[in-house]
Order: sequence, then structure tokens, then C-alpha cells
Amino acid sequence: MYLDYYHLKRLPFQITPDASFFFDGRPHRRALSTVAYGLSKNEGFVVITGEVGAGKTTLFEYTLSRLADDRIVAVKINTTQVGSENLLRLIAAQFGLSVGGGTKAELLCALEDELVRLHHQRKVALVVVDEVQGLNYEALEELRMLSNFQSNGKPLLQMLLVGQPEFRQRLAEADLEQLRQRVIASFHINRLSVDDTRGYVEHRLKLAGWDGRRIFATDAYPAIFEITGGLPRRLNRLCDRLLLFGYLEDRGILTAADVEEVVQEMQEEGLIEPQPGEPPAPPKPASVTQLKPVPSLANDPEAEPAFEDSSEAAVQEAAAAPERLSKDEWLEVRHSAKAIQRELKSYKLRVDEFRDRLTIRRKASRS
Repeated sequence: MYLDYYHLKRLPFQITPDASFFFDGRPHRRALSTVAYGLSKNEGFVVITGEVGAGKTTLFEYTLSRLADDRIVAVKINTTQVGSENLLRLIAAQFGLSVGGGTKAELLCALEDELVRLHHQRKVALVVVDEVQGLNYEALEELRMLSNFQSNGKPLLQMLLVGQPEFRQRLAEADLEQLRQRVIASFHINRLSVDDTRGYVEHRLKLAGWDGRRIFATDAYPAIFEITGGLPRRLNRLCDRLLLFGYLEDRGILTAADVEEVVQEMQEEGLIEPQPGEPPAPPKPASVTQLKPVPSLANDPEAEPAFEDSSEAAVQEAAAAPERLSKDEWLEVRHSAKAIQRELKSYKLRVDEFRDRLTIRRKASRS
């Protein structure tokens, strides 16, 4: 809806991971270097962790897109709610092997033969496991055992494990010591800084065809960072909603006040959770000015109900005495006024609908 309004050619803030939008902010640049170093070893495990929405999937998708090398045969496992044997079958299937009703021993032999074949062709086999924290101990142990496959003293398989922070905690447990000893490189993706947040937003806008005309005011970026905490997926959700809001409200340039208004709406809809350490504030009852009496529609269906526009009254009162209101109080009044205005419009529509039905009934009774 907002593409033409903001002179864009495609949606800049989709939440589906897209390697073409990869942003090499400081944390992701370091993660990319760690992956590149680890993969250069052609052995062991490389571990990348990060919070939900930190950009892990986009990172490894981008990594795989850069591995445009016939020497590397990479397969991805995106489903980790499986047992150890089913995990083996998934890996084998990704390598193009038949995974019929054979035994586990037959499956392992077929997988080893395939890895040896790739090795003889001077190719490197890489298994990427996303959401690795979902694997149980037996499945992780199966991965470790696969890393034992060798030919002439050279490993046949390397693995990139991508997961959430709890996997780091599991990896530190005594039961996984043998796997931990085979990790040759690891990195935890931190959140973007406030500067990287602005760079991220503008980077995605440019890739979407942005012509450089200002869309976000300078004060909008700190507000966006404060709400999203620098997490890419949260940034995408909020910025997409902001552009839609700007289009609907005819806001060519979005400010910090617009960010706060959109965030308020998203919180009311349950689309944005409170920030860590900040419990949700209980809703405050809006102050509604007394409505003028509505004429009896039963006696006079043509009568127009009169309303006291309490929303405008609230805004005017706040604007008349800005020195008595803080910024937060002003935003609260503004939000309450809009809520009241929406309620009034809804009430007017219901009154009109009731009056129309009453008129139809009277005409029908007269005839």
C-alpha cells in the first residue's frame, strides 16, 4: 500500500529472512568473519547463537549464498523437533540419499559412502542446523558421531550450528563436553547499537529502491531503537507498521511522536511485548466529557443527536496549557482523545442505523 507513497519498489521490512537484505552491522560482520574462519578449517563445529529475531537465519542464508563454489555441498536442517534417528534420515535425504525402511546401520553406511564420494571429488560436505537448541541430547550426540567420519585422516563433514542463547548454556554442560571440544569457532550475535539501527533501516530502504528523500526524522531513530532494542525482526515489524501508518495518515516524514503512537497501537493489539524489566502499565480510564442528551428517536426519527466533542475539547485544553503537561502526559491526552473520537463515531453510526430501522418500520406500519 505504501510503496508508491514513499517511492519504493519493493517491501523493505518483511519479517521473512531474505539474504539479499543482509546488513553487515558490527555484530553481524563479526559473526560473518567467525563463520568464514570456521569454515576455512573444513572440520569440527561452528556455533552461532543469538536472541530470537537477531538475524541468525539471514546470516547463514547469506553465508550459503556466498559459498557459490562447486567444491562445497551444503545442506540445511530447519526442523529440529525430531529424534536422533529421524535427524539422520533428514540429513541423508538432504544429501539425496534414499531413506526408506532400512536400519540405522544401513543408513549410516550409505551416508558415509556418500561423504567419501564427495571427498574423492575434492568437495566439502557442510551441514547447517538451524534452531539447534531444539535437538535433544541423543540427536546432538548423533551429530558428534557423524563428525568422526574420516578418509585418510581428513574429516568428511563439517557442521554449522545456529541457535538461541540457551544452546550456549547446554553446550557448557558436562554431558556435551565431547561435542564442545570439537567446536572450533563460536560467536554470539548481540543486538544492534543505536547507530547500527539507523544504518539497518536506511540500508533496507535503499535496497527497496529508496531515492534518499527523508522518511524518518532524526528523532525517530532513537525512539525506534528504544522500542526494538536493536533486534532486526522487531525493527522490521515496527518500521513496516510505521510506513503503513504514514501512508494512511499522510505523514511524509515520520517522527518520534509517530513512533510512540504506532507503538501504543501495537501494544494494545498485543503485537509488541513490554521491554524487559518494564511490566505493562495498567490502562488508565479516559476522562470523557458529559454527552449532551440525545433526543428521543422514538418520538422524532428525524432528530439529529447532538454530541459534545470531548476529543477536541481534550486536545484544545492540552494545547492551551502545554506548560502544565509533560511530553508523556501530552501523548496520553492525544491518544485518549483519538480513542474517544473513535467511540463517538461508532456511537453515531449505531444511532443512524437505529433511526433508519425505525423509519422503515413506521413506513411499513402506515402502509
